[in-house]
This record gives sequence, C-alpha cells and structure tokens, in this order.
Amino acid sequence: MDETNQLPSRYESSEHEQKIYKLWEEAKAFAPKPKQEGEKTFSVLMPPPNANGSLHVGHAVFVTLEDLMTRYHRMKGEAAVWFPGFDHAGFETQVVFEKVLQKQGKSRFEMERDEFYDATLAYTKDNSEFMLNQLKRLGASADWENLKFTLDEDVVDLVYQTFVQLYEDGLAYRAKRPVHWCVKHQTTLSDLEVKDHEQTDSLYYLKYGPMIVATTRPETIFADVAVAVHPEDERFQQYIGQEIEVDFGINKRMIKVVADEMVDREFGTGAVKITPNHDAADFEVAQRHNLPTDLIAINQYGKLTDLAGPLAGLKVDEARQKTIELLEEKGLVEKIDTNYHHSVKTCYKCDRVIEPRMLTQWFIAVNQDGKKTGKNWARDAIQAVADNKTQFVTPRFRKVFDHWMSIIRDWSISRQIVWGIRIPAWYCQCGGTTVKLPSKTKLTFLRHGQAEHNVKQIGNGDPTQSYPLTDQGKEEIKKALTEFKSDNRHFDLIIASEMERTQQSAQIIADGTEIKIDARLNDVKLGGLEGASIAEIHEATSYHEQSAQGSETFTEVTRRVEDLLRDLEANYQNKKEVLIVTSEIIFWALRQVLHPELEPHEMKHHIKNGESYTFSLGDITPCAKCGQMNVERDLDVFDTWFSSGQWPHIVPKTTNRADDFERFYPTSVMETGWDILFFWVARMMMMNIYLTDDVPFKHIYLHGMVRDKDRQKMSKSKGNVMDPLAVIDQYGTDALRLALVFNTSTGNDMSMSEEKVKGMRNFANKLWNVARFTLMNLEGNSFEAIGDSSSLSSLSRMKSDIEDPDKSSSSGRDSSTPLPAGESAQNENKNEHTERSFDSAQDESLKTPQPLNQADKVILDKLNHTIKETTRHFDEFRFHEAAQGLYQFLWSDLADTYLEAAKEPLNGTDDDAKVNTQQILLYVLTKTIKLLHPIMPFVTELIWQSLPSAAKDNKLLINASWPVND
Repeated sequence: MDETNQLPSRYESSEHEQKIYKLWEEAKAFAPKPKQEGEKTFSVLMPPPNANGSLHVGHAVFVTLEDLMTRYHRMKGEAAVWFPGFDHAGFETQVVFEKVLQKQGKSRFEMERDEFYDATLAYTKDNSEFMLNQLKRLGASADWENLKFTLDEDVVDLVYQTFVQLYEDGLAYRAKRPVHWCVKHQTTLSDLEVKDHEQTDSLYYLKYGPMIVATTRPETIFADVAVAVHPEDERFQQYIGQEIEVDFGINKRMIKVVADEMVDREFGTGAVKITPNHDAADFEVAQRHNLPTDLIAINQYGKLTDLAGPLAGLKVDEARQKTIELLEEKGLVEKIDTNYHHSVKTCYKCDRVIEPRMLTQWFIAVNQDGKKTGKNWARDAIQAVADNKTQFVTPRFRKVFDHWMSIIRDWSISRQIVWGIRIPAWYCQCGGTTVKLPSKTKLTFLRHGQAEHNVKQIGNGDPTQSYPLTDQGKEEIKKALTEFKSDNRHFDLIIASEMERTQQSAQIIADGTEIKIDARLNDVKLGGLEGASIAEIHEATSYHEQSAQGSETFTEVTRRVEDLLRDLEANYQNKKEVLIVTSEIIFWALRQVLHPELEPHEMKHHIKNGESYTFSLGDITPCAKCGQMNVERDLDVFDTWFSSGQWPHIVPKTTNRADDFERFYPTSVMETGWDILFFWVARMMMMNIYLTDDVPFKHIYLHGMVRDKDRQKMSKSKGNVMDPLAVIDQYGTDALRLALVFNTSTGNDMSMSEEKVKGMRNFANKLWNVARFTLMNLEGNSFEAIGDSSSLSSLSRMKSDIEDPDKSSSSGRDSSTPLPAGESAQNENKNEHTERSFDSAQDESLKTPQPLNQADKVILDKLNHTIKETTRHFDEFRFHEAAQGLYQFLWSDLADTYLEAAKEPLNGTDDDAKVNTQQILLYVLTKTIKLLHPIMPFVTELIWQSLPSAAKDNKLLINASWPVND
C-alpha cells in the first residue's frame, strides 16, 4: 500500500496551535449564533482573573473546563457564549503594585492619589494584554469582542446604581464599628480576608483593683472602660454595677463592673477587661451597657497613642513587653502563663496580626429586609437554593453554603486604598450624607488670555468696560486650543462670562460649539475701585476678604460659583465635556468649593492666562441636607468583591449585543474554585437575586485545588509550582488540558505533575497516528481531501479564503470535489468561515457504514456507547469520566484492537471489504475527533482539516455538530 502524506509523521503542537487559533478568531467562531425562535442557549462567565500577574495552573483548570463546556454546547447547536473579563482586584493589585514600586525605590505614600491610580491602571493594562495572550494559548474560545474589565465605565456606572439603590432601600449604611485593620497595608479587611492562625503566647494575669483579669494584650489596658463578669458567677456578685479603682501603671481610673453572658467563667479568672476600640466582642458589650467607646490605645500604624503616657509611640510587640515591665514595677502582675495556645487573626496577604479598630465604614445589611423592596439578601439566596433554582453539582457544598449563610454578618464594603471604584458618598460639615450617582460630565476651567487691563495692572469687574485680548492673549488661547486638540478633547458646550476678554477667548476655542454667557462667571465687582491698580485693590480689600467702596467680597463670589455649579450639576448631566472661560478669582472660588480645607494662601495661588484646570462634575454635589456645596467625597473605595459580585448581570448588560441579558441571564453554570465559594459565589447569589429577582446561574460547579504529585500545595517557596505556559511549550495545549480534565472531579483537589502531562502528550500522538493510518488507507475511495495533501497547507488555504473569499470559486473547493451531505451547488460560493453555519445541530456528515464482520460490529457498538456516555457525562458535569472513557476507547478499542483487525481487509483482495473498512475507519475517526474536540481542540481541528470534504458537516470542527447515536 502506498503511503500518502495526508498528515506529517509527527504532530508538532508548536507549529500549529497559534495558526489554528487565528483561524477560529478570523471565522468569528467564538460569538454566539444569532437569536432564533425557540433557541437553546448556554452561557458561562469567566471568573475574571486578577489583572496583576500571570496565569498559573489553577487558571488553566477553569479555562479548560469552561472552554470544554462552551465548545460542547456550541457543537450541540445551542447559542453558546463564554463571557470573558478581567478584575481590577482592588487590594490584591495594590499590594502587588506597591511591591513593584518598592523595587523602584518608590512608595505610594509619596504619590498623589491620581498619580498612583494612573500608574496602577497602566500596570494592569500591560498585565491584561499579557494574560489575554496566555488565555488564548490555553485554547479559550471566549467572546473576546466583549471582553470586560471591572473598571470599564459602563461597569462602574452599574456598580454605582447598585449602591444608590441599596442606600435608598436602607441596606447600605454607614456606621462606626470594629473592623479588621491591616497595619502594613493601611486598610480594613472583610471577615473572609483574614486567616485564623494558631500560636502560643503568654497569658498575663493582672491585678485589677480588687479583682484579677487575664489577657494576652496588656498593652490595650490604657483604653479599658469596664470589667465584665458572668451574671451568675457568685465570685463577683458584690461588684456588679459598682465602680472599682484600677491602677494602670501610669494612672488610676474608676472602672465599672458589668454583668454580661458573653463572659466565659472558665477562661482565666472569670473577669474580662473591656476595651471596645480593640476587640469586636468588647464593643458589643459596650453597646449593650452604654459604655464609652472613644478611648484608643493603638493607632492606625500599630503604635501606642498618648493614652499610654511614656509608652506612646511604641509598636505593639515592644509596647506589650514594656507594659508588663511597668506593671511589674508596681506589683500589678499576678502571674504569667507562657504556654497559652490560642488563635489570632492575620492578614491573608502579609500574615501580620490584625489590629481590631473602630472605624466609620460602609456596610451592607445582609439579614435585614429592604425598607422599599422588602428583599433580604441572605434569606432570599438560601431560599433560591432550597427551591433548586440554583443547584450545586456537588451536594456537600450546598450544606457548606447553607451553614455559612445562616451565620453571615453584615459586610464591610469600605477599603482605605486608592485602586478601585470610589464610593459615591459626600459628607457635609452640617453632618449630612449625600449618596447619588456621580456626574460623568468633565468641567474644564480656562482662564482668558492676556487682556489690556492685565498689561496695565488695573482691576476690571464691570462687563460694560472694554478691555480686549492682546495679541499675546490670543496666542495663549490658541496654544490652549492646540493642547486640547492634541489630547483629543471635544467640548459639547462653552460657557463664558459677560466680560469681553472671556467671550473673545471662547470664540477662538469654539469652532462651531455653542457658547452660553453667564454673569455668575464675571470677575469680582469692584464698585468704586473699578480701574484702580491691582496693588491698591488688594490693599483695600485684603485680597477681597472684605468689601471696600462697594466692592464684592470673595465669599460673595464663591456663592456665585456654588450657584453655578449647582445649576451645572442639575441640568448638564447629558454633556460629556463643558468648557468654562472665566477669570482668576473664579478659579480661587472653585478651589474653595472643591477644597474647603485649604488655607487662603494655598487657595489663592496665581493662575496664568490661558491656563486650564479639569475636574469631574461628579467630584462636587450639593449637600442633601443643607444644600451647601462645601461637601467632601469619601476617599474610600468599594471592596473589589462588591463589583465582581455583580458580574453575572453586569456583563450581559454591557456587551455589543442589546439582547444578551434577555438571552443569557441567568447563566447556565458558574464554574470556579471551591475556595471562593464565600468570597464570590455566595455574594453573587445575594446581589444578583436582589438586583434582578432571579438567580445569577442555574448550576454551581466547584473544582478543587491543584496540588503537586505528592498532593502538596503548590507554592514558589517549595519550588513545586507548575507554569502552564512552560508545559504547553514542551507538550502542547491539548496534553495539558486532557491531563487537567482527566484528574478533575468536582470539588476534589487534584494532583498534577509533568509526567501526567507527558502521558497525555502520548495520547495526542496516538490520536495523530490513528488519523494518519486512516487517511493513508483511503486511496481509491470516493472521498477527496480539501486542499493539497499537507494539513498545514490546508490551513494556509483556509486562511487565504478568509482574507479573500472571492479568490476561489466554491469557497476554496475544487469543482471536482464532492459537496458535503445536504449542501447544494446554489450555496457553494458562500464563505463558510466568515459567515458561520449555525444550522448543523444534527450530525449528518457521513452515513453509518454497515459492519461486515465481528470486528466492525464491535467497534461501531463501542463508538455508539462512547457517544452516549460522553454526552451523558458532559451533561452531568462528569468531565473526568468522559475523558477517561474517550481515552479507553481510542487507545484500547480503536488503536490497539480495531486498527489491527482492519489491516487484513485493507491489504486483502476483497475490494468490497476494503472499501467498507475504509468507510468505517473514516466514520469512527470523524466521530471520535468530534467527541475529543471540547477537551483537545487543537489536534482535533488540525486532523479535521485533513479529512475528505464529504466526511465533514462544516469546514471548521469548532462549528461542526455533536455526534449522535445511530
């Protein structure tokens, strides 16, 4: 038998994978098919990777599983879409970027807020591009044309809307409560962002007036407000309700004794000191007994405050020892137990011990009914799972979910960091809090060009007096215009004062843009000082702090500006960019409104002619309580999970297809690691049920953690981390994907090693050899391959068709090539790559051949069984069983058994038996690569390109139909 060169002798993944992926992209194969009546849909959200690093093998797991599901449902003829995205990952990213700055000898505390934010944004954009390429190398067939980022403007808008809705419903509230504080990172952490660490410390027994208390934190005694005992503890009945004098080493104070059931009579002496600012349980005791909560012993930097007297400024560890030394000198230490085992909370990023602090934060009430909606986050999520609206693929996780939801506490969503979505709340000196959607309108204040009165150094506040621009002034404004154009700035509206110089400046800028005149932008009225020298005016008015000869004061000018800003905020929300052309004193008034904390000399700095200042109208807003403009916006940002928790409803609402939310929400499945069940999955359930009145996803599939071959956790310090891209370079993407699927069962951790991937590379080679054997033995049959005999040339030919669909008649098919089943000559010229064929839900590419012997019957029966079982396993999320079954079928049943049996008829003299065997080989190969495609997309697509055209129902395997039983 002559061997043809249908496929090269070896499958070299590195030569083909990127070419194949580009073929899919150019064919727009990743987008869902257009909406049809009675359609079936499948949708899945990519857990947005943090845009602060590179992918690890854990990412490879979710990419493989979610891509597998999407490809499977796409082949079943469903409208399938995989929504991709990246997460700004607030605190996580800021920590990573601060390390980058440290290597450069910089610190975020040396940078302005906007400067640090912009630098972080640039860093994440670079990383996102890198990670996007990594995701593509893993074979991700995601809808990249709708790639979302959690800081995209449309995403941020929806996050703001959610917060305002929660606030108006009474579920978002601001309160001063104990929070977990990381001293290193200078931010609060949620309950889920702290770890419990078991350690051995000293337990100190301190004399406390007539009592003895036991504590591990003697350094906090300077902020003690009471001592608590159990109400039924007979040892302390005489003291309950009384005040006792306590010596704190540096002073003596009267301390109240309270009875509270939270006290464990078996701990220490049964008497517990109460320090509300430094312990959450103590704060609750203080609330119940109306105790003061204003004493602070440890500041935000982890150092003792002035309350500690001579110990002020010491860090906690040193302060603890010094406190004990001070108390021992006065005989106030009863004893010390140096072997006390207990649990302390630590930061999940830096492992530093958490300092409980009292801070005013924003919280979400998760167990409270909304005052407008009546909705309850925790209750409604629990009920949705109970009603099976959302089902856990692994039942044990439902029990874990139910338990956690039953004990959930209000969620602190404030973070004291820069990187993230800033909370849209403003605070007024009157005590008012304003929560609203921030305006997106950009305001640019431009000082007019030099005018004649500037040259003469005289004052002009009367708009009826003529002081036009000088030639220099005109050039200054032209320069400003050039800068605006270079920055691609386009103004929707220009507002100028009544002054001649500002209107002339506006005309130079306008270029057809509407100009409005507003007297509130006029220069300061000078009264009898009109035309006087600037020096005389400043001396007479103390820089306009007082009136002289009927002149206007700076306070009066500021009121004008406040009124203007109020008007802009109320009536110009539909404008994207507004230019305001005015004078220097209006700049000063603007700074007064934006920064009321500034001293006069800081506020009234010189603004050059032609100089501009841009800010967002969203930075200012009138107080909802008193109407004044001197409000300050909250500096905190949302916890990153507050935005990513809304991902299921946000993403389909913000794609380039208007009906995606209607079609694809709820999503079909949420696939992610079990370790973020509470961080993300539970919060998505609560938030999206509240926002949409429906669950965010129908199924929850939680995969396990990837461990090394010894089932140890992978970590850089252990040197056992597996780099997925390095593995791909050596063994190919398909081998890695198959190894991951083969070893993944829902909810269970998996062990992974290079040897396992190498073994799956051998399987890819086995598949390749089966395909070569089949194609080499097709000579003399009625089928012809597309393109020439080289599969790589076939790919090049297809790419040429995509780039120039008119280059070849019949879509790249030679006129003598038989048409695929069901295709007529009338649609021969249709470009099947750029215009996807979406109607091939039925697998009708080849008729089922008839078995002529027992070997034929067995392989066809086993193929049918494999199709049935693979389909069932995929439908039931049992992907590892599907992979194992396919492995067994290809290697044992097809390669080791049937191919050996086929050699006799293929080499024999019975032409009918030979042709029938050829048909069976081609039929089985075609079905097999379809079954394997969701797991091993690259090698199967490459083989598909070398199959005879009549064996295929679509030019691209990714768009072909899923096999069905005969």
